[in-house]
Amino acid sequence: MKPEIWQSGEQGESMAKLEIVFEVPAKPDEIFAAVLLGSLVGTGDGSRLGMQLREEYAYTDEVWADIYNTQNGTICIVFNLYARIKWIREILQISWNILTQMKKELTEREFRAEQKIYIRGADWMLDDSYDMNKNMGILFQTNAWEGWDPEYWKRMYESVSLRQLKELAGRIFTERNRKIYYMLQTE
Repeated sequence: MKPEIWQSGEQGESMAKLEIVFEVPAKPDEIFAAVLLGSLVGTGDGSRLGMQLREEYAYTDEVWADIYNTQNGTICIVFNLYARIKWIREILQISWNILTQMKKELTEREFRAEQKIYIRGADWMLDDSYDMNKNMGILFQTNAWEGWDPEYWKRMYESVSLRQLKELAGRIFTERNRKIYYMLQTE
């Protein structure tokens, strides 16, 4: 099967569906921690990677991220987007640069229960106005999970320790466990 490639109507440039996958071994009880990490590097309006890709490469709005637990015990963070063919190399490089910097920021911080944790570039989900869990000291905006039951998220968050989160972050960003690949694929 050949990749789906087409000419964009306005600029006449070759486009293709691009999938970038970051895969790491993980235990089932770490899925929620992976969701949190994914929200920091995902392609939402407030995330660092999504904002930089959109600002520098002017993609369409059809950009999204998926996080899922596979049957073989890995967690995947998948970035899907429709990209100009000539920019694929740049996309991979900018993605790796941003994730490398975030690894540095995560590992340099002390994860203490009393500490408020802020991640630069993702402060849309961290705010002084709402303390979801005082014991962990991680603060969320009330509207960050609009449409979700706050008590559900509070219970889920209490089940993940800061140590688990730090360990999972370390495994996602280690060279030994890292797998980065991209696919040009058909629908």
